[in-house]
Amino acid sequence: MEPGDCFVFAGAGVSFSNPSNLPVFWQIRDALLKQLELSEYVLGTHDTDTDKVTIANGLLPEPFLLALHDAGVPVRQWLGDVLGRGKPNAAHHALGQLARRGAAVWTVNFDRLIESASGDQLVVVAWPSEPVAGAQLLKPHGTLSGELIMTARQVLGELPAPWREQLRRDVAGRVVMFIGYSGNDLDFRPIWDDVLQDAQRVIWFDMPERTPALQAHRDQAKRLLLRRTHAAGLLDLRTSRASGDRPANAAQDFVRFCIDNALVEVDSRMVDDLCSERETPVWPRLGAGGPTGQANVLQALGDTAAARASLTRLIRNGPARTAAIRQLAKMTVNHGGRPVARALGVAAAVTPPIGSGRRIREQASRKRITILANRGMHSAVLRATADLAVNSRSTELILRSASERFLISLDTAIVTASTALERAHREQHNILVAHAAFQLAMALIWAERLDEAERCLDEHLEPFASLAANRWVAWSDFARAALLLRSDTADDAEEALRRLELAKTRFQAEALIDGVISVDTITLTAKRRTNETGTFLDDAQRVARRITGRPPSGKLYTRGHRFALEAVDLEVAEYTRTYLVDHDTACATFQPIARSAYPLHQGLGHLGLAMSIDDPQRRNRHARAARDIGTGFGSRLIVARATALLNDAPDASAAVYFC
Repeated sequence: MEPGDCFVFAGAGVSFSNPSNLPVFWQIRDALLKQLELSEYVLGTHDTDTDKVTIANGLLPEPFLLALHDAGVPVRQWLGDVLGRGKPNAAHHALGQLARRGAAVWTVNFDRLIESASGDQLVVVAWPSEPVAGAQLLKPHGTLSGELIMTARQVLGELPAPWREQLRRDVAGRVVMFIGYSGNDLDFRPIWDDVLQDAQRVIWFDMPERTPALQAHRDQAKRLLLRRTHAAGLLDLRTSRASGDRPANAAQDFVRFCIDNALVEVDSRMVDDLCSERETPVWPRLGAGGPTGQANVLQALGDTAAARASLTRLIRNGPARTAAIRQLAKMTVNHGGRPVARALGVAAAVTPPIGSGRRIREQASRKRITILANRGMHSAVLRATADLAVNSRSTELILRSASERFLISLDTAIVTASTALERAHREQHNILVAHAAFQLAMALIWAERLDEAERCLDEHLEPFASLAANRWVAWSDFARAALLLRSDTADDAEEALRRLELAKTRFQAEALIDGVISVDTITLTAKRRTNETGTFLDDAQRVARRITGRPPSGKLYTRGHRFALEAVDLEVAEYTRTYLVDHDTACATFQPIARSAYPLHQGLGHLGLAMSIDDPQRRNRHARAARDIGTGFGSRLIVARATALLNDAPDASAAVYFC
């Protein structure tokens, strides 16, 4: 193998080892949180809250940096101070040599250590410039000496066409090596699988995870990211391993691979130094300005109650009183209840649709529909979105698709959610992409279109949830658990329970009680699936009380909502039928559900009655009703099970796991 046969893509892990000693994101995040007096989100501090640490660990760098940037904090200057330090290590020297010898070398790192290792003799092209012939080092996210792509808004854009075309040319026919790279960049993530079809093979050098389960999850994520490369047998995952006194170090593995293949010459002492003990980073002060930074970061973490408290303190005492009032008012509108919805409806009605009034009217209308959707008022949402314009924004389409899923049909909801997702991508809005992807994924899961649902989770919901906000990471875990519970594999059911626990932790930290209730309800399904039913009825009663009661703290938008109560009743009825084998009691619970206003519950109620009744005539009547409702609504599960009952198929009355 010659250097010209290689394409190398370097991430932040390259600059982590000595003597560079530059921090990776989790260190930067923790340093920022401490300086913002949010040390409860940081592991190892005197007031660490393990649930909040879990939340902080779930978000990507861009939401943090965007929250600070929007608050006026000079975060770019701070990053420049942090990443402008350090000396080139062996990996930088290897990358510099490869670049000079004809390899295609790309890096998303801002630092200039590869250039420094090469005596600043490389021809470097960095965003926003376009690639040029003869470039030896390409930096598509910018460089410290120029502009940087660092916030959520920036990273949502597609990789510009000239860069995308250059990437395809540079990969074609070469051995591709990833080093120190997570694969989470949203401008590259959608195109890797397509671009790498032209590669000779792909070697991914990486550090190990803390546990075998986490390692298996990370490896599977890479295989899913590079589906076709993996299917063709061209993906080589090389996880670093400790050996004797030598700790695991992926950068060292990469350099030794290059040396062994006669691609570079690097001093052995420099290679050994990669594994030496790192120094503790020294952090510069974040600097003056942006006093609302703490509140912005708290909102990114999902702790709206703490963000309100922070803004209230600023209003009372801080110099940024006006900015804090504006931000608190925005939060009140975004998280408002029925009175706010009424006020917004009046504002939309009385504001003339001319000039700036048109924009105000449209915003008030969208906020009102959002509040109606949050409260589960699906009929009102459908009425409010009945006459959407062809060029409507994704928000209205997202909210309509959710209500269609509950009241109209899954096929209709899938079409609307697909349109909303496409539009949200065009609008380059991370939260709207996550929201649209969630609605699409759940409609596909309910319809039992599981392969499509998995692609939606892999390609849209999970990548964008981490970039959006804590609650979307939680809803992403919720949707993944719902998908896993469709499997007959015990390991999948256990993984579903793990995902649900993570989701509940995030919802509790955000005090979003609706999310907690959703998780607790689907957990009843998971416990039936895993036969952990010792406290099932007590658990179900607790969920029902939470739905109807007033929470001591937090936000419950849908208190007493009929759909949520029926979902719990369905779980109890199915448990009573299959575990207690008490068909009379099960029938008594299924009967009112079969008269539900929600087509899904109507179908499941009739299906439950058909499986609980011995009389063939009555059983078939309910099975036909379930089949007809399931057909109109688009539920393959209901149709298949009802048809099996009508045909007296074996196991037609086996337990139903729907969530």
